[in-house]
Amino acid sequence: MRAYTIALALFAFGFVTGGINGLGLFDVALPGSDMTITESQVTEITDGATSGGASPLFSISILLTLGKVLWEGLKTALAISVLLCSYGVDPLIAMMFQAPIWFVYVVGLVQWFTGRSLKGVE
Repeated sequence: MRAYTIALALFAFGFVTGGINGLGLFDVALPGSDMTITESQVTEITDGATSGGASPLFSISILLTLGKVLWEGLKTALAISVLLCSYGVDPLIAMMFQAPIWFVYVVGLVQWFTGRSLKGVE
């Protein structure tokens, strides 16, 4: 039962990580002493803010963004090894995280099709 709980936690971690990654809020560039922000870059960021309230299409934009985040989260939860490898983790170590998640999927499918719980097997 402990392995199942750990694998479920890894699934949740992958889903949340994929959702945050899907938002595109964070950049992979590390800050260094050679990085500078000019005034044009600051005003470019603040140009998106409006003082007149939300537009009529704002709710549709929020729904589309939510759908994108959920989709990215689902993709990452199904294959977290791809995300880990993109951040420079060795593929062998990434598969150590991915294998328990796939084990939970297989156990869930077996339970679904047989209609029986596998509590005694664990």
